[in-house]
Amino acid sequence: MKRIAKRYSLAVVDVILLHISFFLATLPNVGFLGEFYSGILALIAIKIAVFIIFGLYRITYKFAQINEFLNMVLAIVFAETAAVTAAVMGQMSFALGYRLLGLALLFDVLLIVISRLVYIVFLHSRSEEPTRLRSHPREAKKSIMVIGTDRYAAQLIDEISENDGSGARVDLVIDDEEENVGKEILGVKIAGGIKDIRLLARRQNIDEIIIARPTANRRRTAQLLRECIKTRSKILMLPPQKKKDMSLDIEYETGDLVSPNIYDFLGSDRLKVDHTEINSFLRGQVVLITGGGGVVGSELAKQILKYKPRRLVALDSDENGLTELVCKLENKIDRETTEFVPIVASVRDEAYIRGVFEAYKPHIVFHAAELKAVHITQDHPREAFLTNVIGTKTVAMLASEFSVDDFILLSSGRAGYAKDSASIMKRASERLVLELGKTSRTGFSVVRFSNVIESRGNVLRIFENQIAQGGPVTVTDKDVYRRFVSAETAAMLTLRAASLDGSGDVMSLEVGTEISILELAEAMVRLHGAVPYEDVDIVITELRSGEKLLENAVGAGESLSATIVSRISTVNCGEAEVLGSVIEGLPTDVRNIGDAEVRSWIGRL
Repeated sequence: MKRIAKRYSLAVVDVILLHISFFLATLPNVGFLGEFYSGILALIAIKIAVFIIFGLYRITYKFAQINEFLNMVLAIVFAETAAVTAAVMGQMSFALGYRLLGLALLFDVLLIVISRLVYIVFLHSRSEEPTRLRSHPREAKKSIMVIGTDRYAAQLIDEISENDGSGARVDLVIDDEEENVGKEILGVKIAGGIKDIRLLARRQNIDEIIIARPTANRRRTAQLLRECIKTRSKILMLPPQKKKDMSLDIEYETGDLVSPNIYDFLGSDRLKVDHTEINSFLRGQVVLITGGGGVVGSELAKQILKYKPRRLVALDSDENGLTELVCKLENKIDRETTEFVPIVASVRDEAYIRGVFEAYKPHIVFHAAELKAVHITQDHPREAFLTNVIGTKTVAMLASEFSVDDFILLSSGRAGYAKDSASIMKRASERLVLELGKTSRTGFSVVRFSNVIESRGNVLRIFENQIAQGGPVTVTDKDVYRRFVSAETAAMLTLRAASLDGSGDVMSLEVGTEISILELAEAMVRLHGAVPYEDVDIVITELRSGEKLLENAVGAGESLSATIVSRISTVNCGEAEVLGSVIEGLPTDVRNIGDAEVRSWIGRL
């Protein structure tokens, strides 16, 4: 309310100044002003409306720069143009005269710009010296470091400095522009760059670090956060601005500060994809998603709905996942263009899946159904085999039989370096669908991507649970590295990859930053407000069966080739025939197959 009152008190001032402007423009015939006062009021109202549209009352004048004043002059010119247009349409221009309107424009610019300059001088004269004094109270309870030197940082520094009752002070500012080091912002010294955060936080006994960079991209925010996590200070940040808000002059308060989360730490920039190609691929089609209740499957369903398919069928054996999907999509479905069909079924059930193909006749199939946990599939290979291999075979062969246009298998980078049961089965599934593609009119392709942040049971969820229980957090090896990607990014790039003319291709999504799992564990402890190894211990155990130190996008004998789309590459599978014919090598009777038989099959591969 305080900010709103400040903003619109300036609007009242402008109304008065616009009256004065018309008064000066009519001299010496002041009586002329009263004769047409009602019309002049209308013109003033039009000008104020234009000022609001141009954001003149959202500017933080204490930190205003030259571009704000240029915008102000532009707003006045547009306001005068709108007023002249209204005067002409209302046949007032003949009475008022273009000379008067021209003089009014001149006086508008002079009076409003001068008023803002006076206002800025008033703000600084009132607060500059007290700010210097208040920013160093004798008994401050909290010492703060602010990262950033733009208007958003200045707004926070100003508020903290003026709030005597908080017991907090801003002791230093960090900026990534070296030439600014040694300067001051509102009486607070810019003490160093990003590389100095850890050292300065320790020297100055900083209690709290504020990242005041809401316009920074995700990658830059992640870099800043990783430096801050190396300290023992509490970390807060201004939430990232959405792209549509970048042009707005948003004012921030300390109440807007939030705690960073794992997405901020892993940060990757938003992707730009060609929606035209995806739209051409999906609009009006019947789309089937197996594993539609899973993390990636449900995100695919959400994204696909935007392109208005004729029918979207989401199939999963997990009724809880499907129920969540139905709730999530309930208000997003355009029922005039799209029919949404959730189906509880297993891809192992060939007869039932055949019925689904017969009933709905899909044009496009995204096969996302699989068991993912490496150590579980390593210990219980039969279950993984029946879902990941036999289930894939069932859906793929039915897709070919029913002349589906495109079949896309969602795979993993682990398939490129197949050494454990889970990755060997995933690699076998890739070879299986590509073999089918050689003799089918259906276009079969594979899309590989890295670990999905939101996946259930992944290392992030394990760490969350361990931290909630007070530790210890267990890391299998200090040299384990992984890449992580959000479900949204994985889904959007999968749709773009699917829209390429890539039948018979294995495509790899090159997204996510490779990160040490030990560093990730330390970061997650810090993000929960604790100190690693003190409040929550982190212990190194040992690699589990089937686990690797690194997960590469390609394996031995494979290489990557660029496509026309950034971050999507084609995998050249050099040893494509090493696995032989996967289809011919599958066990003929899987109804009573056991773990031993599956391990024997894996060994033969």
